[in-house]
Amino acid sequence: FHRLILDECQFIKNSNSSFCKSVMQIRINVKWLLSGTPIMIRVYEIHPYLRILGFRNLNSLHMHNNIYAMGPFAKHGSHFFYGKIQNILKNIAIRRTKDILSLPEKTYSDRWISLSIEERHFHETLK
Repeated sequence: FHRLILDECQFIKNSNSSFCKSVMQIRINVKWLLSGTPIMIRVYEIHPYLRILGFRNLNSLHMHNNIYAMGPFAKHGSHFFYGKIQNILKNIAIRRTKDILSLPEKTYSDRWISLSIEERHFHETLK
């Protein structure tokens, strides 16, 4: 595989979920996280998104939470933390709201695809 496209990425915000842990194990250079759902970013929720996107110099989740969610930054409004996160997100995120898009009505279509042997094997290991 050359690219991971994770639609409905809000399902990985819980870094303790087996789904999030599985996604974090995928080693691939190009990763896109997509969501049509507004993502409410709490201090502890941003960590898995950044880890999956390759920000390896992050603290562990435990340390991250101790510093930002419960530590000195949380006690003082977390302005420093949110400023850091906004600087990161403005470089890696694209945000589109309904009011600036011309969206057509929803249509549903099932499409069957053929997987290669390698892709089938990989898919089976994720089940």
